[in-house]
Amino acid sequence: MEITTEPEPTIWTLLGGIIVFSAMAIAALYFAIIVLLQLLSDLSNQRALITFDKGSFYLYGVGLCLLAVVFSIIYSKILKKEMTRSANVIFTWLFVGSLILTFALPQIVHTSMDSYMENNNYQICEDKSHRWLHAVTIVYGKNSACNDK
Repeated sequence: MEITTEPEPTIWTLLGGIIVFSAMAIAALYFAIIVLLQLLSDLSNQRALITFDKGSFYLYGVGLCLLAVVFSIIYSKILKKEMTRSANVIFTWLFVGSLILTFALPQIVHTSMDSYMENNNYQICEDKSHRWLHAVTIVYGKNSACNDK
């Protein structure tokens, strides 16, 4: 019986993977940061209607997870460095931490946002808010802003 090993991926396959994963990571982090900046702007200006997009906060963990994969590929396949114990621990913690962040951050921010908005006399505008799977968009209104069209 003959033992065979899989051939190493070509440099073009590796570069293609790095480009795709990097683009997805940058897009996820860019979108999440834009949504966060808009939320902070609305909060600082005390707008009558404030939109909280809980789904975008999942993208922080997703972006970091994809970056961990990209750095791992670059380190081990492009630079051809042997994955040392310390490098392996760093990449593992980065990967696991980003997975935890993916699911924990949206819940933490949502709970904090609800508390903050309630303390500042905002209410949830049920008819303007919507949900699709984990993508929840909550619109908070102050005074009679929820009734405005």
